[in-house]
Amino acid sequence: MAQTIDYNKIKEASVKYPKLKEINYTYGTAGFRMKADYLESVIFRVGILAGLRSKKLNSKFIGIMVTASHNPEADNGVKLVDPSGEMLEQRWEAYATQLANAQSEEELITVIKSIVSQNEIDESKNAAIVYARDTRPSGPKLIAALEDGIKAINAVGENLGIKTTPQLHYFTNYLNCCEKPVEGNCEELADKLYYEKFANAFHKAVGDNQRLSTINVDAANGVGAPKLKELAEWIDKINDNIFKVTIINGDINTRGKLNFQCGADYVKSGQNPPLGLSLSCEQRAASLDGDADRIVFYYVEEDRIAALSAGFIIELVKTAGLDINVGVVQTAYANGSSTAYLEKELAVKKLQASAELINQTVGDALSDLLFVESILINRQWSFQKWNSIYTDMPNRLVKVVVANRQIFKTTNAERTLVKPKGLQEKIDKLVAQYKNVRVYAEASTRVDCDELAFKVAGLVYDEAGGCGGRPSEF
Repeated sequence: MAQTIDYNKIKEASVKYPKLKEINYTYGTAGFRMKADYLESVIFRVGILAGLRSKKLNSKFIGIMVTASHNPEADNGVKLVDPSGEMLEQRWEAYATQLANAQSEEELITVIKSIVSQNEIDESKNAAIVYARDTRPSGPKLIAALEDGIKAINAVGENLGIKTTPQLHYFTNYLNCCEKPVEGNCEELADKLYYEKFANAFHKAVGDNQRLSTINVDAANGVGAPKLKELAEWIDKINDNIFKVTIINGDINTRGKLNFQCGADYVKSGQNPPLGLSLSCEQRAASLDGDADRIVFYYVEEDRIAALSAGFIIELVKTAGLDINVGVVQTAYANGSSTAYLEKELAVKKLQASAELINQTVGDALSDLLFVESILINRQWSFQKWNSIYTDMPNRLVKVVVANRQIFKTTNAERTLVKPKGLQEKIDKLVAQYKNVRVYAEASTRVDCDELAFKVAGLVYDEAGGCGGRPSEF
């Protein structure tokens, strides 16, 4: 039976979750993310917003993931997932921010009614929500707040328990695409469907090729550890000699270990191996992040995953005799050598304007791991061979602390500054002094790269109100 919105019920339930006066919340690309102690009121209200979004989309399931990915264990966060498995429609991010910052029960009700009115939501529609969390100790308390929000909006909620972020995205899409209602335990079904799909796909992709050496995977002491273990067991059921993995940093029970000196972000940002892993030159390894939506291979940049994938797909297309163009979407941070390799060696077409039309769903560390492994097995390539397909241009990413980061506005896929006015012109003058450069910074030699990066960082510091003492490198 349809459940209309009971505003008195919402008002009464919200008393338990007052907004913290001193915090200003913003829903960004990663949703809400901060110290877990500040999130109860936010997550309660996210449950309400998900109910409104579901009603707007004719009772489709909306996903909610409680995670802070690679952030320290004391943090947590929450983000919403649309029915297709994509991130929340950008226009609705503003509603999330408005709800989170409502100062009182009365203001909260006013914001809800405004969302209903602006979107012509039929309050009599049912609402359906599916949600999960990672392994953070703050998770259960925040899930309880979320469930109170779901109940307050009279929505039906399916708790998937502990899942990777990509699993939540995958199952949200599944629930909205299946022809008949799902029966049984959704928590178990979500695992089964995910493992079954990717284990079978991996087996087909590998065929009769000889497996490679064991790959060591740093799981960041996060949810990726038990899920990778279970996925590997599913693969073994089909063929116990095509994929061998050793999981490092798989302790999800000891407080303080999640993402501590381990995980994809730690390895990528610091260019350091994680705790507990020492490798010889012939061993293979990778790191997941805390919620298993990102993976880095040692010591292979992400651009090489795109290059490896594109090259293999092009081979398959040619072998099949198909007349298909293969395109690759890169960000402004892609290494210039990878772009040159894709364009010159593989003849991959630029997508540029078409990039906005691409259906960009969440990254998935576990499926990426299997995809890369299947290509390497088919080619019988070592990591060293893979890494040698091109040589990176030296690059450096420099952090500048400023008083207000919101003053920076960009265009041209984040390559060009529009505001602060005049800063881009000064950067362009610096760039003109170096050969083969792009700024984040990248140049043909390490010396030029470092010099350019610090000069640009100094400009940003000077023009945008840098905080603290001016670093000597600038």
